[in-house]
Amino acid sequence: MPDENVETVRNAFEAWRRGDLAALTDLIDPDVEWSWWQPGPWDCHGRDQVLQVMRERDREGVKGEVTEVLDAGDKVVVGVAGRDLERFFGEGQDRVYNVFTFRHGKVVRMQDFRTRAEALAAAGLPDRSAE
Repeated sequence: MPDENVETVRNAFEAWRRGDLAALTDLIDPDVEWSWWQPGPWDCHGRDQVLQVMRERDREGVKGEVTEVLDAGDKVVVGVAGRDLERFFGEGQDRVYNVFTFRHGKVVRMQDFRTRAEALAAAGLPDRSAE
């Protein structure tokens, strides 16, 4: 199943980049949670709210390019980079990392992180960048 999770995330990002949010509906659990690195009113609960935020980001042109996808069992770490991210997340934040948690083939949690190290730690993966 982990390889399926990685492929699901890759396909989901491609669908989103194409503007095909309908393709994401079946991939996201109805009770999904999406949190930013800092808790606040932007956190989403439920598939409808998550899809609404994705629509808004799509209209704002905030998508970025996938730079890496790492398998962590029931979790997948995704690195995303792009100038449009800095416009949304703040100056100097042109790269973000997401950890997607899967259960029964569906995304049940999405968590945004500022750094790769934070995302790897959250997914239980070692950070070997200093080695």
